[in-house]
Amino acid sequence: MLNVDQHNHNVKKQNIPMTVEDFKKNLKKVNGGEDFDKGMLEEMYTAIRSEEIVMPAEQTGLVRENYLWKVLLRRGMGKGGSFVHAPNGLLDHDLFTLVWGPAVATLSFTLDKATPESMVLSRAIAGYRKCASIAAHYAMSDVFDNLIISLCKFTALTNLEAPESIPTALGNSQKAQLAAKTVFTMAHRHGDILRHGWKNLIDCVLQLYLARLLPESLVTAEDFVDPSGSVSLARPEESPLAMQRNEQQGLFSSFYSYLTESSQRGPNPEEEKARESAQACVVNCNPELLISESKFLRIDALQELVKALIYACHGPESHSSMSGGYDENSTVFLLEVLIKVVLQNKDRVGPIWAAVRDHLYSLVMGASASEYRFLLERAVVGILRLAIRLILREEMASQVLQSLGMLLFLKPATLHQVSRQVAYALYELLRTSAPCIHAAQDWATLFSLMACAGAGLRPPGLCGTPKRSPVEDDGFGSLGVQSDSELSRKTPAECCEDRGYTSDSELYQHVPSLSTENTPSAEAIPVVPSCGGSLTSGWILVTRSDNCGMFV
Repeated sequence: MLNVDQHNHNVKKQNIPMTVEDFKKNLKKVNGGEDFDKGMLEEMYTAIRSEEIVMPAEQTGLVRENYLWKVLLRRGMGKGGSFVHAPNGLLDHDLFTLVWGPAVATLSFTLDKATPESMVLSRAIAGYRKCASIAAHYAMSDVFDNLIISLCKFTALTNLEAPESIPTALGNSQKAQLAAKTVFTMAHRHGDILRHGWKNLIDCVLQLYLARLLPESLVTAEDFVDPSGSVSLARPEESPLAMQRNEQQGLFSSFYSYLTESSQRGPNPEEEKARESAQACVVNCNPELLISESKFLRIDALQELVKALIYACHGPESHSSMSGGYDENSTVFLLEVLIKVVLQNKDRVGPIWAAVRDHLYSLVMGASASEYRFLLERAVVGILRLAIRLILREEMASQVLQSLGMLLFLKPATLHQVSRQVAYALYELLRTSAPCIHAAQDWATLFSLMACAGAGLRPPGLCGTPKRSPVEDDGFGSLGVQSDSELSRKTPAECCEDRGYTSDSELYQHVPSLSTENTPSAEAIPVVPSCGGSLTSGWILVTRSDNCGMFV
């Protein structure tokens, strides 16, 4: 009170400052009913009057800072010292959900208008990468699909009309090369959350195949008959009009062909340079990683990839409702990609096997009906490759072997076209995986294929025999095979109807009556050659007592 009275200017204006006598009167009889020492009170009065008492919070400089720090430490030791730490990026997901649409639209517009020399191009591509990283962090598949679809538009790989112009367009455009590298890099890193974007990515890979820019590993496929063990999928295309002109070698057509060939010129140096640049870009994109790295995808992402491949690799019968001509080479290429993806994921093929099996069946039957021999051959080889690899898994062995039964639905002339592939594949399957076959029905399927492909017999049920259940008695009833005693009691006519196969003499007599469009009439059905060793030629007799005997 004395400090305020002596040093507060507002109090001084209203009242007369307190004297020492007034100060003593205020403290009279407050010391337990007695007075304080007068000398002490005079010293206190003199000290307060000469030097103002200032609180630490009212100080400035180091005194104030030290006081506040001590106060903070004292508060921290009590209940008020507990802090709640908010996690970093607590609202980032909600913010990104609100801004990703306008952000992608802005990046797309900026990338479209950017020139190759400007820094805006690299900044826009960096924006795509950052958006992809955020979408992958929060597993936002719809955002990542939108990024892939948007970026594929700038790769120069969407020109479905003229794939031959892709090398020039890709090689001469820095923007297209940068977009292609980015979209493949994003797919390699964040393929786990890619769903609908697989379709656009597969379309880009298909365009690279049509432009002949893919590496050798993607355009070669395993083969059972070729001495090298593989065949190239890069086949020269020949239009139906060109085929018709080759058949009609008249004077006018020869003259027209001469003018057409003379007008065609080889690629100029600029086009060669552009193709080399495009090939270098494709090498940096590493499209083969889409297949080899598919084994690391989550099962839902793998199912979407397989679904996109099946949709793009449609058969001839499903193409009738679509516009344009059917491209057999493209279908074969995508089929090989599908087979390679399945083989890469052979350890978890269960969730995708049914869709792959049904698709292969539709391709085999569609190619057989439409007489696409190359597609038929590659589809059959694909089924056999899957059987050889997947039979090693116990839970898949029976399913895979039963799927080989679809080959028995082919016409004899059609089955003869792929008989060498089937025979060589069956030899390899039995040589490496015979101990994995346990079911009688599986052996029945293999014996039927061996008889039809190796010995040239007709598939069971084609000689007028009624349809029977897949497994009767011991599992061999569906083959229509009978013992010697049963055959001896029937006439030759009855045997032809009931036994389910045709002898060599009867087969050669009926060859002219079969379809000879793809099989020359003068060519006899060959016996399966030896595959790396001497095979004993003869017949396999399968009786109803589950006994097998070889008759040489």
